[in-house]
Formats: sequence, C-alpha cells, structure tokens
Amino acid sequence: MFKSGLARADHWLIIGYSFKDAPVNNMLREAFLDYEEKPSVLVVTYGPSPRRAEIERAFGWGADDPDSRAWLSINRRGANGVQDTNHWERFVP
Repeated sequence: MFKSGLARADHWLIIGYSFKDAPVNNMLREAFLDYEEKPSVLVVTYGPSPRRAEIERAFGWGADDPDSRAWLSINRRGANGVQDTNHWERFVP
C-alpha cells in the first residue's frame, strides 16, 4: 500500500521520520526516482537531525543533482503548528 501510494501522490508529507530505515528509504528512493517531475516533499522534524544531505540521499539525490530546494522543504520545529508555517503554505497545492 505504501509503495502504491507513493506512486500516485505528487505531494509527500513526512513527519517524524529519521531516514535510518533502509527498507523504507529504498521504497522512497525507488518511487521518487520513477517520477519524471519530482513530487513536492515536506519533511517535518524537530531539531537539526536528519541533515538535508541525509534526506537527499534517502531519495537518491546526489551531489551532481541540482539544488533539492525545488522539491524538498524541511521544517525543523516539529509537527505542532506546522500548518501555520510558510513551509506548509508552499507545500499545500
């Protein structure tokens, strides 16, 4: 179901995930790389971890790829109140 949902959605909201689970990262990467036009991704975490580079790697985004800010937003203030942030306004179509 997770894989099927990723294949159909053009907006991915990820809350509280550490990007340390290899099987989940593999599913994210496979689905993400299958998109010609990348989905908009909002990662909501609390604090400095995971770093942008760790998140990019989970999606298969490398150093030779363009800036990830075109598709990836990271809110580091936690889930409480995220709907009232600029990150959310840019994410919601």
